Order: sequence, then C-alpha cells, then structure tokens
Amino acid sequence: MITANRLGRRNSQLLRSQVALELALTVVATVAGLALLRTLVLAFEIRGRTWSGSLLVAATEPMVLPLGLLPGGSWQVFGTATLADLTTSMLLLALPVFVLSRPTRT
Repeated sequence: MITANRLGRRNSQLLRSQVALELALTVVATVAGLALLRTLVLAFEIRGRTWSGSLLVAATEPMVLPLGLLPGGSWQVFGTATLADLTTSMLLLALPVFVLSRPTRT
C-alpha cells in the first residue's frame, strides 16, 4: 500500500514536470518565431508597407531593446535588420537545444 502510494506521487510529479517542460518549450518556440518574423520583416523592409509588419516590429521591440543598447547593436546587417535583431533571433532559436540537453532525472 505504501509503495503504491509513493509510485503514484512519483508518476504525478513526473507528469507535472513533463507538462511544465512542454509548456516552456511552446512559449520559447512562440517567442522565437516572433523574433524570426521580426528579423525577416526588417530584412525585407516590409515594416513601412503593411500595418501588420509595423505592429509586429512594435510588439517585439522589448525583446530586442537590451541588445540594441550595447555597442554595435544598432549596426544594420540586412535591410533595416540590425545586429541586435539577428542576435536575438539566433539566441532564441538555440535556447530549446540547451533546455532539452539537460540531464533527465531517473
């Protein structure tokens, strides 16, 4: 009876851990997708032509702002996409690799 109760608690804890990991990866993937879209919108200079491009750039500005304040962050690489935009996109795309590479508990 005691071992069955412990097994149930352990399984529920494992399930909660897996749900948290899936939720975290979903949030990171969504944010990384927005950052990548921002970079593409700025690289192809779509920002001034459509309202959706302007809205996307304005909504994702807080993600890029910290890197944009660093020296060289405002250097334009492609179109109007800056080094801060590209760095933010690449960091957010690489983040799931580090999250998934952590050792699992047994």
